[in-house]
Amino acid sequence: MERRDIVIGLVILAVVAAAIFLLRRNPSVPQTSNTTSPTPSAEERLEDAFKTDIPDDVEKVELRDVANVSATALATRKWENGRFEATIMADLPNPENGFYQAWIVKDTQFISLGRMRVAKGGWIIEYQSNTNYSEYDKVVVSLEITNDNKPEKHIVEGSF
Repeated sequence: MERRDIVIGLVILAVVAAAIFLLRRNPSVPQTSNTTSPTPSAEERLEDAFKTDIPDDVEKVELRDVANVSATALATRKWENGRFEATIMADLPNPENGFYQAWIVKDTQFISLGRMRVAKGGWIIEYQSNTNYSEYDKVVVSLEITNDNKPEKHIVEGSF
């Protein structure tokens, strides 16, 4: 009976191997994938738009659209060797009037990082200081009409 079991096992193994061989050689049923390509993150979209790589050693925060203008933005910051660096990249509509200004906020104290400039792919500001602003954990981009160092209409914002 052992010999018979071995022969039956070998026959079954041969049939399975032949079936696999035939399916791989000449697939008659097209194979479909149920996976969809993932939607790129805001960081990936902005890296692509600005043709840049955002370093891994910085703090990052995605800024949310608070003005319903279909905006996407990302802020980064880093304090190292006595130098504070902040960058904001944003996909914002061109303002009909005024300009975009970037801010960092601690409690109710706003510090202006300056006017954002048009760059390849959107709007950007790159800020550097010898002052450590790491405690300023909120970031705001506002639409300004008057250059009075007071934030006007918030467009995007987020917190580290």
